[in-house]
Amino acid sequence: RALHVVFRARRGGMHRHAKAIRTLLVGLAARHELRVYEFSNNDNHFHLLVRGKTRRGLQNFFRVFAGQVAQLVTGARKGPA
Repeated sequence: RALHVVFRARRGGMHRHAKAIRTLLVGLAARHELRVYEFSNNDNHFHLLVRGKTRRGLQNFFRVFAGQVAQLVTGARKGPA
């Protein structure tokens, strides 16, 4: 079954990165064997309608997607400050 998932942020600004976020979504969905039926970027939150082949694939996708979107929006980088 497809899942409706909402990723929420405390502040907006995700519209500025809409193209990069969509590119990230498509790449990660393919890597984690996910099918994305719908995607909506509403500035401070996303709506996704997705279906994964495996539970592990869904979990990994959500973990990586959330982290990489946060890095993209905030400008944060991994490693020592």
